Amino acid sequence: MLANLQWYGRIPEIRVALEASDSPFVNRMMIETLFGIPRRSAGRLLGKILEEVAGPRTPRKPGAPIEELLVPMEGVLAWLDEIERGEVHTSERHRRRDVAERLRQLRDRVREARQEQQDPQNAAAAEVRFQYETANKSGVTQG
Repeated sequence: MLANLQWYGRIPEIRVALEASDSPFVNRMMIETLFGIPRRSAGRLLGKILEEVAGPRTPRKPGAPIEELLVPMEGVLAWLDEIERGEVHTSERHRRRDVAERLRQLRDRVREARQEQQDPQNAAAAEVRFQYETANKSGVTQG
């Protein structure tokens, strides 16, 4: 996401402006003005910064307008520091790890299914296992 953004080269300038601000919080309008990006992009970026600063499960009122979203100034400055140092953001790192793990699990399941299809005895056993698991999930007991 950060590789081709126009404001990336202006981080020192943005930092100076943020540090000169009297506000302890940053809102969407400040992001829009300082980063020189459109309103909608500023809202998305502010949400991304909040996720990085406070974590991906940050409570927020459902349907709350982005104008009400405030991020602590220290958090935004720390986020800019991470970008300048070239560090991968933790939430992105976690997301990539989770996606990789899910893909590995799916590949394993596909490999097992192919092996079971090749051997008729395994295919029959898989069908019985599937019926048993399906019946147990629905609460039906086979007697």
